[in-house]
Order: sequence, then C-alpha cells, then structure tokens
Amino acid sequence: MNRTPLLLLAALVIPACGDPVAGPTPEQIPAPGSTEYPHALVKESVFDAGSGKEYRLYEPDGPPLLSAPVVVFLHGWGGTDPAYYRPWIDHLARRGNVVLWIRYQESVLTLSSEFVPNMLAAVKAGLAHLEQDAERPKPELDKVAVVGHSMGGILSMTLAARAAAEGLPPMKAVMPANPGRGVTGPEVLADFSQIPASTLLLCVSGAEDSLGTDAPFCFYQATNVPLDNKDHVTLNSDNHGTPALVADHFAPNCLTAADVNALDTNGYWKWFDGLIAAAFYRRYREYALGNTPEQRFMGLWPDGTPIVEATVTDAP
Repeated sequence: MNRTPLLLLAALVIPACGDPVAGPTPEQIPAPGSTEYPHALVKESVFDAGSGKEYRLYEPDGPPLLSAPVVVFLHGWGGTDPAYYRPWIDHLARRGNVVLWIRYQESVLTLSSEFVPNMLAAVKAGLAHLEQDAERPKPELDKVAVVGHSMGGILSMTLAARAAAEGLPPMKAVMPANPGRGVTGPEVLADFSQIPASTLLLCVSGAEDSLGTDAPFCFYQATNVPLDNKDHVTLNSDNHGTPALVADHFAPNCLTAADVNALDTNGYWKWFDGLIAAAFYRRYREYALGNTPEQRFMGLWPDGTPIVEATVTDAP
C-alpha cells in the first residue's frame, strides 16, 4: 500500500485568522464542558496521511495562539478517521489546546504489535513539528495530556507509562475512556506502575459497555498514582427522554454536532476538561475527581428531570 511522504501536508481546513495572541490566564479558563469558546475556528493539518504513523494537528484559530497546551488524542481500534471524534476534537481545540491526533493503525489489518511503536513515533514527530514550525503555536511541554477511547484508552496508559523512557514530556493528565484490549496481548501494554504519582488519572466506563471493560484494570494497575489523584467513574444510561442516553462502548463517538448529547458535554468532555484544567492550572479539579456533585452531575432533561448521575466507584 502506498504511503505519502512523512510530514506531507495533506489538508489545511481553515487558514490562520488574525494575529496570534497569548493564551488565557488560569482565571480565564472556561468551565469544564462549556461551549462558550475563546476560539471561533479550528485549523487542521495532516501529516504522513494514511499510514500507521499519521498524525494531525488541530490548532485553535480565530484567533490563533502564540503557545498552547497539547492534548494527545488516541482513537479506538479501527477508528482511523478523526471524523468519529471530530466534535470532541473541535471542543478541545476551541478551548485553547492543540490536539495531536494519532493514527496508530494503517488499517484494521495492522498487527497489534505495531500499535505502540507507531504511536510513539507519531507522538514524537508531532511534538517535534510543533517545536520546529514557527508558524504554529509553541507547544507548552509542561502542559501535555492524553485521552484515548477503547484501544486508544489502553494506549493512553501505555504512553503515560513510557513517556519518561522515550524522552517525551510527562502526561500530566490521562483519561482512558471505555478502555479495552480486545483480543490483543501484552504487546499493547506497559508497566502502568511507571505512571508518575503526580499524574491525574480518570478511568471511564460505560454501564452498558460489553467491549471496553478495562477501566478498573487501568485504575488498579497505576499503583504509583495515589487515590486522591485518580478515580474510576461509570456513565449510566437514561431513557427518560428521547433520544435515550445509552452508555455503551460507542458513547464517546460523535460525527456531527447533532450527535452530541449529555453523555458528552456533561460526561467525557466535562471530565477531561476538568482533569486537564486541574493538571495544568490547578482549577476545576472538582469536575473530574473526588466523587463530588460537580463530577457526578449529568445535566437535566428538557422537562427539568435530572439525568441519572454518573457513579464513582473507586475514589478516596
């Protein structure tokens, strides 16, 4: 199968709009899950397109930034098109983060033994590109986090565990969303006890997820992370309204704004926003950790009925 040359620019969805500005102060960070964005646009660039080492940069625009935190985003097995997560990616970028989306599979035929080497190579290439390209936001390497869905959730833990040995910046916040190893073996894993104690870790399950069942495994294997820095939270389904909210394996997937629901804005999005705000700026920790009302709250149905709260099953 043909591959495009490394660092080939394949798409530039939106050109830079205006002069770059400084990022927000901690006091200006939007509340977790908020859709009141400081950036109107997102600029997408694609490199080494179609390969198992493809990476994409999603940069805040309208206005662009001089520097920005970096969020590494890891797709689920076979989810090699970022369209499956695009509303979430745009949400993160418009809040002021550069999203480094990693494609660790060329196709569903890619051997699982290639996942980790592909991921590490693409993360290194993406961060190097950000550091070397003066036309892009300077990466704030003291503010790097990772989120992953399904197989990507397992790989998010592996990346955090191997970051130091690979010469990568530490992953200050890690959120495996519905993580699952499937039929793969130890080749996708690392020694999760190597994840630093200072890491903020949130492992997310879906109550009706029969595929991504490794959130407790991720939680308990990160033995160096103290209990007050990590939680295991479970999304619950709710059929009070229409359409019903279904907390299955594919709950994190959104193709368009019409697919976004309370499980996204008050679940996955809110929790990861809070996790990285706490890790980067020491704000909004209560939205992600601690078994707090802010963490469990999932919003209201149009008639005012509370949506079934999330369940925090492993918390201090």
